[in-house]
Amino acid sequence: MSHYATEPTPTRQNLTGVVTAASAEPGDSFCIPAPESRKETQAANLLDWKGAFWLATVGGAQALGLEKTCGTLEVGKSFDALRVDTRNAAAFDVFPADTPMDIFQKFVNLGDDRNIKAVWVGGKLVHHKVS
Repeated sequence: MSHYATEPTPTRQNLTGVVTAASAEPGDSFCIPAPESRKETQAANLLDWKGAFWLATVGGAQALGLEKTCGTLEVGKSFDALRVDTRNAAAFDVFPADTPMDIFQKFVNLGDDRNIKAVWVGGKLVHHKVS
C-alpha cells in the first residue's frame, strides 16, 4: 500500500489535542512529493529524529489507543524491541567522540537492517542474526 502526502505531515509540535503517528510496515512505500513552497519545506523540517522516534513508539501507541499496553519499555507492557549493533555500521560512521545519543540519532536517521541483530515482539524473540 502506498501513501502519498499532499500537505506537510503534522507533528506533535504543531498540533494540540490531535493524535499523530508514523509507521513503516514491510511493503509500505511512503512517497512525499517535492514541496511547492518554502512554507511547506519549513513544515516538513519540523520533524526531527526525536519526533520521528516518538511517533514510531509512544505516538503510535497513543494513536491506536494502546498506550496502556505498549509504546514504552515499562514493566507490564508488551516488550517490542530491537537489539542494534552500531560497531560495524555500514549505513553510517561512528567516531570515538560520538556520544551514545549521537550514535542513537545516527541509527534513527540512517540505520537499516544491517544494524538489527535481534527483534522481540510481545516478549518473544522472533529474529536473531548470528554475528
